[in-house]
Amino acid sequence: MAEVRPPPTEAGGLRAVAATAAYAIGTAGLVRSVRALRRVNQQDGFDCPSCAWPDPAERAAIEFCENGAKAVADEATTARADADFFREWSLPRLAAQSDAWLNAQGTRRSAGTRPSR
Repeated sequence: MAEVRPPPTEAGGLRAVAATAAYAIGTAGLVRSVRALRRVNQQDGFDCPSCAWPDPAERAAIEFCENGAKAVADEATTARADADFFREWSLPRLAAQSDAWLNAQGTRRSAGTRPSR
């Protein structure tokens, strides 16, 4: 019979840290990533966009998981979907793309309007 042990206090490990850092730096750059991630789930920061856990009374310096770090990096991305992008891509063509593809195009930086018919 397998030994039953208490659950670990941390989830992940060095591979998770390396993968998270690589994704964040590749998406948002080193400085933007560090600035954003150091504020996730902190008293003077913001709640993680992918987390449903309550805030602990005492917070660690790093208070997010790999998925949370990726979500924050996506929000801090340097990629931009500008007016030229939306001139090239119609709404039906965009609707046919995957969520991952849409996310990789970056954040919208200009207001858009749908032409009247």
